[in-house]
Amino acid sequence: MMRILSLCLAIFATSPALALSCFPPTVEQAFMGVQESPEIFAPVVGRFEGFAPRAPSNSPNPQDRTFWANFVGDHISSKGPKYDQTLRVRVKITETCAASWCGNLAAGTQMLTFLRKSGNSYFLTVGACGGNAFLSPTTTQVKTVRNCMARGGC
Repeated sequence: MMRILSLCLAIFATSPALALSCFPPTVEQAFMGVQESPEIFAPVVGRFEGFAPRAPSNSPNPQDRTFWANFVGDHISSKGPKYDQTLRVRVKITETCAASWCGNLAAGTQMLTFLRKSGNSYFLTVGACGGNAFLSPTTTQVKTVRNCMARGGC
């Protein structure tokens, strides 16, 4: 009886902690998610500039934030780095919030991400758990995207 009670307490005591944790996707999962989308996405590696980072807040209910930033980097090619195309574009960024946590785009930090393209415009949504933005990407992560593109999936 004591074991059952201990097990129940352990399960219910960890539930709130698990509910508040983020499990960001792997590069493969992010690639598959954008590939399955009806929208067009551009895999890129580079950095965002020309914006002010989100100010710290103690608000229990912060608001989403939308702004423009400059992206400087490369559009990743499945054929290899020498085929990458330099990309310098304005991107409309939306940082979304979940409860008291918000996405926060890192200014000037190298990242691997997938920009949504609509017409001649680019968009990126950064959620509370980071979404499809991988900070300081490794060579392996970039190679993974190339390989997934070349094979048509991961």
